[in-house]
Amino acid sequence: MAMGRLQTAVADKDATARQQAMENLRTLLPADSLTLLRAQAWNAHGSDELKLAEQYYRAILQRVPDDEYAGVNLALIEAHDGQLEQARDRLNRLAARNSRSAMVSRALAELDMEAR
Repeated sequence: MAMGRLQTAVADKDATARQQAMENLRTLLPADSLTLLRAQAWNAHGSDELKLAEQYYRAILQRVPDDEYAGVNLALIEAHDGQLEQARDRLNRLAARNSRSAMVSRALAELDMEAR
């Protein structure tokens, strides 16, 4: 339910509701919760706070190196920052470990479109 509120707030681009949802999650989850870290990353990304989102995605990947969502989102941020080769390398590593991942395939295709 708390994550649902955050999802709605991010989709609606409602900063006040996002802040309230994050405060609620912080009271419900332990400070070192991976779920909380994912919510923080998603909230920052959805708020276009890309540097902060990048920090959260990197923290997730330190804990779960094969995390597909964090890896793809970090690669998209890297590409946005002009680090296309780094983004492509990250996605290719993910593809090697998750060869059937539609999400990784879409991200690689998106990166190829940006490179053109």
